[in-house]
Amino acid sequence: MTAVNWPVVLQVQGKPVDAQIIERQYRLLARKRHPDAGGSNEAMTELNLAKESALKWVAEQIQRQQQAEAARIAAAQAEVFFRQAFQQQMQAQQSAYQQMANSFMGGLGNMAGCANNAANPNPTVQEKQATEEKRRTKWERVKDILRGKS
Repeated sequence: MTAVNWPVVLQVQGKPVDAQIIERQYRLLARKRHPDAGGSNEAMTELNLAKESALKWVAEQIQRQQQAEAARIAAAQAEVFFRQAFQQQMQAQQSAYQQMANSFMGGLGNMAGCANNAANPNPTVQEKQATEEKRRTKWERVKDILRGKS
């Protein structure tokens, strides 16, 4: 089989082509090049080879487009999967930090309460509020440290 410059033979060079356009051009040119219409066997053979090559090229282009689309879909699915996995990991990590902070702050609160109770077994409302404010301030600092804002 001889290589044929099918865009030139089918007169479609520089134009977008698909299977329909190739078939249309083939029929149009076959009317002129067919041996029964005054053409030659060589011209018709060249036209047949050009049509075959062009249709093969179109099929390859369609296959490439389908493969590219499949790759894009696979990449998008992988991105969704990894985003979800990352989000789950971050939530688990945040939960662990939250538990550590709660445990830590619970310990501080008990220690502060013990010290206050030992020094003053009957704290006033103002003293209770001051102790609570100190505990809240410590808690905010711990949360800032865990968030990386220290």
